[in-house]
Amino acid sequence: LGQGACLGFQDAVTLVECLKRHQKISDAFSEYESIRMNKVYNIAKLESLSLESLVTNNKITLNNQINLLKKYDPITLYSDLIPNIK
Repeated sequence: LGQGACLGFQDAVTLVECLKRHQKISDAFSEYESIRMNKVYNIAKLESLSLESLVTNNKITLNNQINLLKKYDPITLYSDLIPNIK
């Protein structure tokens, strides 16, 4: 629930910024979608992996999750929200 609320706020701020930059609503939505789609997909993937490990106590699944989490690290996901991060 918390992650979804956070994404909602981020979506709203991003959409407002896109609407300010474009006169045509379709252009604003195109930019909004290109900005948000990858981040939302990655967060949804992380959440599904987290749920999978809670539902199954399978060691292989847990190892797979750890390997995938290394690929979707939080610094990469949230770098646009943290100024001056490399």
